[in-house]
Amino acid sequence: MHEAANRRALAGEPVAYEWSVDTPDGLTHYLTSLSPLYAADGQVNGIVGVSRDVAEIKQAQQRLQETERRMATLLGNLPGMAYRSHNDPDWTMELVSEGCGRLTGYTAEDLIGNRRLSYGDLIHPDDRGRVYDDIQRAVTRRKAFRLEYRIMTAVGQERWVWEQGSPVLDESGRVVALEGFVTDITDRIEAEEALRVSEARYRSIFRIAASLMISVDREGIIRDCNERSCDLLGYAPDELIGRSVGTLIHPDDLRESRQVLGRILAEGMVLNHEMCLIHKDGHTIIASASCSAFADGQDEGIYAICIIDDLTERKRLEEQLRQAHKMEAVGRLAGTIAHDFNNLLMVINGYGQMIYDDMAPDDPARHEMAEMLAAGKRATSITGQLLVFSRKNRAEIKVIALNDVLEGVARMLERLLGEDVRLDLALAEDLAPVRTDPRHMEQVIMNLAANARDAMPTGGAFIIETANVQLDEVQAAQHVGLDPGRYVMLTVSDTGTGIEPDVLAHLFEPFFTTKGEGSGTGLGLSTVYAIVKESQGEIYVYSERDKGTTFRIYLPAVQESVSRQVAASSTSLPRGDETILVIEDQDQVRRLVVRVLGQLGYHVLAAGNADEAEEICRATDDLRLVLADVVMPDVSGPQIVARLREMRPQLRIVYMSGYTEQTISRHMTLTPDTPLVQKPFTVEHLHRQVRRALDAAD
Repeated sequence: MHEAANRRALAGEPVAYEWSVDTPDGLTHYLTSLSPLYAADGQVNGIVGVSRDVAEIKQAQQRLQETERRMATLLGNLPGMAYRSHNDPDWTMELVSEGCGRLTGYTAEDLIGNRRLSYGDLIHPDDRGRVYDDIQRAVTRRKAFRLEYRIMTAVGQERWVWEQGSPVLDESGRVVALEGFVTDITDRIEAEEALRVSEARYRSIFRIAASLMISVDREGIIRDCNERSCDLLGYAPDELIGRSVGTLIHPDDLRESRQVLGRILAEGMVLNHEMCLIHKDGHTIIASASCSAFADGQDEGIYAICIIDDLTERKRLEEQLRQAHKMEAVGRLAGTIAHDFNNLLMVINGYGQMIYDDMAPDDPARHEMAEMLAAGKRATSITGQLLVFSRKNRAEIKVIALNDVLEGVARMLERLLGEDVRLDLALAEDLAPVRTDPRHMEQVIMNLAANARDAMPTGGAFIIETANVQLDEVQAAQHVGLDPGRYVMLTVSDTGTGIEPDVLAHLFEPFFTTKGEGSGTGLGLSTVYAIVKESQGEIYVYSERDKGTTFRIYLPAVQESVSRQVAASSTSLPRGDETILVIEDQDQVRRLVVRVLGQLGYHVLAAGNADEAEEICRATDDLRLVLADVVMPDVSGPQIVARLREMRPQLRIVYMSGYTEQTISRHMTLTPDTPLVQKPFTVEHLHRQVRRALDAAD
């Protein structure tokens, strides 16, 4: 480095460069400046140099970068939006935190400088004047302000927000900006409204109580009840009054319930008791009873008055919550193993494919190598399913014609189902488009077909139907999770053995399977469930023993045009000759990628860390593209890229990663246009991404 700098200075060029040296106190950085010395005849006859210790400057820069990173992380994690704006009726934004997207549905770029719309446009028209006036009063008094008002999000949703801010003054006391924080309080407002309604309801308790209320005498005979009792238990008032309360309690809970009632009447205690009641039609109700004793002033009899609440729905929701926690735990597991597992798979599959391609068609080991590659693909598929059901992969959502996907997968289904299972398609001709990932939707059909095949060991029929449906409020209420509106209904049925009721309760749980060891991963239906939810849809299942099973999937219909994608050419991959820098900390993966790109004609350089990458970039004038891993030790791929682009702004970038989208988003902002190759990737996919980036540069 020093010799090269000296030569440049002796050639008449002023030179400035940084270098470092290890000392007992650590790494010390120097900035050296060289200038040529000229003789009387104008020829360079020497150089003069000055070296300055810039270690403290470097440390200060690093501290500043770390502070900026922490501040960005802090602002990004806030449950709301921090801002700095002009004091004008549009609230023209100068700075907006990342929470803007979660709060409003718009990006910071949309709002800063009113590029797409102003923040004032988001404020509900009925609130805008009041909000502006309140802020101006606070600004006039040079005081902070706190406001509650409504905004309209990008999807047209009305949300309540709470804002706290204050004017920013210059040295002369003039207001130069507003700074503050806005957070979503819709849940609180809705809770307050629900509380108001609830209080109004309980104020009319003497007219109609919200809870089941009964009074019971010492003999356990019901002496009085309210209307809610009749509604919950299915009896008329005259059927309940005079009836033994024991006839309403499930036999498994009867003994304990009688003991509790005896203690209440004998000791005058207030006790809470959970039990199961029996409806008139025989179904079970999970209930919580709060009972206390009271004396009837007329005949001095002692009664127990019980306020009973139906817990059936709450218990169902608690079970759903436990299921959600289980899904979340497995999702975290998927994210943890994805990176290392995908790196290993990429090396195994990549080198395996190279060996296979180099084998002669009659090579006796070619069949074994093909089996190894098939196993690698199956392992990749399992990893993909883990990421799908954990909903942490990068879905390619687009507007599609669902019938096209179904017709395209039909040929594969025929092979999967076998000759003894008939495939029937009944597809609506005027089917509305839907927004989903077509590859994932193919996986839904294949997973359902695989389960149907196993349920029809002696043959049967597998039927796929599509239809447009319009759900009104009544119909939507009958389908938990759906709002009224237009949907595309995909119905998948089989004539197999059906599903047992106890199995139905666990059907979509990850790793739950009724198949024998080695026959299933237990991810098929959990993957189906995750894909449907990813597409903002819902899935319902109905099954009868020995009659078959029907899955109904509802996907929101859209009015947008179907996305059409030109099919990739099946010809051999085009070669390139550009210079590419591969940045990857895993040695095996780095060597594989270098070899793959080298075989395609590229001049490939490799770096395992930020320092190596910067040194190569600085020394390589014809460097065209950087292929960088996202998550790396010490310095991430996006951070390295930012440094390299300071030296060479025209560099084209392609990222690669084996981590989930959630993890990647901690290191960089992901958009649908971000050039990202998900590990493990194929040679073709890698090359097309690289080629697309290079051609875009041209």
